[in-house]
Amino acid sequence: MNRYIIVDKICSGLFSDVYKGVDQVSKEQVAIKRVFACTELEFSNIKTEFNRMCKVNCQNVVKYIDLIVQSKYCDIIMEYISGWTLKQVFQQRSKDGVSNSPETTQSLSSFPFDLSQAQIDYIGSQIANTVIYLHDIGIIHRDLHYENILVTPELLIKIIDFSDSIYKKDCMKLTE
Repeated sequence: MNRYIIVDKICSGLFSDVYKGVDQVSKEQVAIKRVFACTELEFSNIKTEFNRMCKVNCQNVVKYIDLIVQSKYCDIIMEYISGWTLKQVFQQRSKDGVSNSPETTQSLSSFPFDLSQAQIDYIGSQIANTVIYLHDIGIIHRDLHYENILVTPELLIKIIDFSDSIYKKDCMKLTE
């Protein structure tokens, strides 16, 4: 039996697809990032990313749960985050609150797009504090933009997609 069952596709990228899934053991929703046609080096990098990210303990960073390596792909199992990308929030603030984007994990009509300045500041401070935390523990995201930041209905931000991230020690090697 497969522990994780794919339910719906959330989005596609050049090297991976992301799905909404269900953990058959816990019955919880999960996100499944399927990375295709990996070389041995890419598999090694994914394992390194997974092991590093499993140690992160921050409510504003997507939680890594499991890694399943197959011959032609690997699945990174992460917490499923119900919400919107920061890009969607900014694009929809002045619209009617409805989006047909496949990246939307929840109806935009339920999001409070009339954000107050205090709410905008709260979102911004979460992003800044999370980046500081990641840098303090040695993780450099390297691809942080408004499509890699999710916002939940409670205005909690979650930074996602650490596939381009490096560890500070690795960064020092790049400058040598």
